[in-house]
Amino acid sequence: MKKKVLLATNITLVTALTASTAVACGSTDSTNDDKKSEDAKKQVALKAKEKEAITAVNESDINKVIKAKKAFDITTDSQSYKDDNFAKEIQIVKNDIHITVKLTPEAVDTTKGEITWTATLASPNGESGTLKGSLTGFSTKAKRDADAALAKLTPALINDSIKATKAEFLRTHHFREQLLLRLMVMI
Repeated sequence: MKKKVLLATNITLVTALTASTAVACGSTDSTNDDKKSEDAKKQVALKAKEKEAITAVNESDINKVIKAKKAFDITTDSQSYKDDNFAKEIQIVKNDIHITVKLTPEAVDTTKGEITWTATLASPNGESGTLKGSLTGFSTKAKRDADAALAKLTPALINDSIKATKAEFLRTHHFREQLLLRLMVMI
């Protein structure tokens, strides 16, 4: 019986000593709870900042990065750009948050010279969003038609056009002179 009491006393002393050491070192449960609460608040604030950054990304931001990654102009064919050069993933920084944007090119409109796309945005801590847009500035049907017409243009066609215009001008000018003379005679 004496050994059991002695053992119970030793356990109580060790427990009391451990608790007093923990208090003296400043590692109480309430301090740990405060730190956990503070970390949770920081995490919530960071997620809110990431959500705000994702919401702030717009079509223009994405198009600028796509064009910077692989340039194109009015002479570039939109279908071949989509097939060979369209960026599949880009990075955008908004509000000091690095956002990964995965792009899916969709329809190509060669008449307007544009490619429509869908973007899936994701932040480092799991916030996400989607955005639809279109990349414009490619070769259009009007541009291709004009290029084809220019390719058919010859010096002879240009001279004939000038002669026809000059003849029309002279004929019209002569008609006006005759009309003015007749009007003057009538007066």
